[in-house]
Amino acid sequence: KYNVYKFGPINGSVAAPTGVQIGFMGFSTSLSMVDSNIQPDFTVAPPQAQNPFSGAGNFPNAVGYFQQRLTMGGSNNAPETFDMSQPGLYHNFDVSDPVRPDDAITGTLVSRQVNVIEHFVAMPGGLVTFTTGGVWQIAGTAEGVSPQTVQATPQAYNGCSKVPPIPINYDILYVQLKSSIVRALSYSFYNNIYQGEDISVLAAHLLAGFQIKEWTYAEEPTSIVWAARGDGTL
Repeated sequence: KYNVYKFGPINGSVAAPTGVQIGFMGFSTSLSMVDSNIQPDFTVAPPQAQNPFSGAGNFPNAVGYFQQRLTMGGSNNAPETFDMSQPGLYHNFDVSDPVRPDDAITGTLVSRQVNVIEHFVAMPGGLVTFTTGGVWQIAGTAEGVSPQTVQATPQAYNGCSKVPPIPINYDILYVQLKSSIVRALSYSFYNNIYQGEDISVLAAHLLAGFQIKEWTYAEEPTSIVWAARGDGTL
């Protein structure tokens, strides 16, 4: 089917001049539609196509999913910016004017430093976003995340390396920026915030002078995280 939009006649023009409001009139399953003096709905405007990732330097560094939206961010040109697709339409980043709740979302983590977005991890409280300088949580209201409700809240001020974080139940393990410290984020349902701590402090001799290059979680039988150090030791 085809969505059909309409604007009022202006000096006999057959194309909408710049700045003229256009509203939704209806849809048709053919290549024509009869306008029986239909009043358009100006709260529903035609989509405005956009591709935030076209051009050199705009390729995303991190990718994730949250509330049926594909989320990407951390490009060279905009290291703190994230883009969310329309819900359920993972390759559609179109927007509307006026803005609709199901439009694509573009946001920027505003902080005192420019820190690159490295990872996204979807959790019950929101989309936990790891950067080279800290951890943020991207969330909306009880009705969900939308262009009108999206907000980003800082959670921790320890940067994350390129090693992907590991979510375990309501906690997230991640390798700190220099790859020699392992930290844990524990979610507090009461405060709706993550609290972090260094869990490798009692085993610093295993990591001092080395870097974690890769790791994985073996849930069964004894819940062990296996980490590969730079010298090949597991």
